[in-house]
Amino acid sequence: MTRHPGALALVLAALALAGCGITPANPFTEFAPLTTKIAAFTAADVQTALDDANKNDDVVGALCWGTVQKALPALQPPKAAGGATAIQLGRDVQRKLPDIADACANILPTGLVSLAGLVGG
Repeated sequence: MTRHPGALALVLAALALAGCGITPANPFTEFAPLTTKIAAFTAADVQTALDDANKNDDVVGALCWGTVQKALPALQPPKAAGGATAIQLGRDVQRKLPDIADACANILPTGLVSLAGLVGG
């Protein structure tokens, strides 16, 4: 059985938000929406977030944004990618998603809900 260190934090965050009447997306079961949302981030945006996390000694943020930065090329395939390339990039994404889920469990679920305007900030 594979352990996901960020899974406990994600479950706790989901339980905390459940009391607010909000049901956050579960990145462990809903990978397609998560990949779509992460793929919408620009490389420059992720780099700026990573720089800010490093500047402010945010170890969790730096780990998350560094992991997302490494995954962006697979999440944003070239428009002219052929069938074989698309299949391989899909495989790459599936291998990277657990890393993203672990590294970003404390950031992305609540952050994406907040960006959607579902949580006051």
